[in-house]
Amino acid sequence: MKRRLPFYLSLIWLCLGVSCAQEEKKAPAVTTTRWVTEGDSTLYGLACDGTNDTILVFLKLPYSGTDPDTLEVLQATRNGQVYGWPRVGDQLAIIRNDSDARVADRVIVIESLLGQWRYMVHPSLRPTAADGSAQSYSITADSIRKLLKEEREYGYDFKDENRVRPVGFVRRAMVSDDESPVVYPELKRYYEWHIINGRLLLSSSIPDSSGHVSVARCDTADLLLLAPDSMVLQFGDSIRSFYRKVENDE
Repeated sequence: MKRRLPFYLSLIWLCLGVSCAQEEKKAPAVTTTRWVTEGDSTLYGLACDGTNDTILVFLKLPYSGTDPDTLEVLQATRNGQVYGWPRVGDQLAIIRNDSDARVADRVIVIESLLGQWRYMVHPSLRPTAADGSAQSYSITADSIRKLLKEEREYGYDFKDENRVRPVGFVRRAMVSDDESPVVYPELKRYYEWHIINGRLLLSSSIPDSSGHVSVARCDTADLLLLAPDSMVLQFGDSIRSFYRKVENDE
């Protein structure tokens, strides 16, 4: 895990900088743990016995042998800013109140985020060609209607060590989508997740031979809901609802 740390920290800095396109700058100096990143106000911890809807009891990470800390979360609970269900030993991402360090404004239970999250997509009619001519298909109206009703399951598997696995895209070489009058929406292929300043950062990147990080995609989402069987993320003006798929990892 330690060998991968510089890669993750460089990626986070790239995504949170002025632009994801600024790839040649060096990562800022940070501590040597994955719990602390420059510019990130998130406090990480482990939930302890005594945590409830009013009080959050936790051990700060990285663990240094100190006693558990306590934060008030009553207002965060009322405001729907506690995402997940903290149980003893669960990892937490916490945002303290700017004015009162004894109060937490937002709590994300990382264990509640992990798992298989899915959503269904419908196809749409394939656009006409660039010259304005429509491609001819030997297919009936009834067949097109059936194709438009064929849903596909997309989604992401959130895993430990900040890994994400995209699920649902179909490789072009394996299907005849180009010959179909319908087309499915793009699945964004994220491969890493991080929590930065209480927001969810999803990204994919490619390191080159010199060690520089090239960011292929970098999006930030706000958690609107994290329930046992559902999750809602907001990407800018777009809202995506997920359902949890309960089955063993492949």
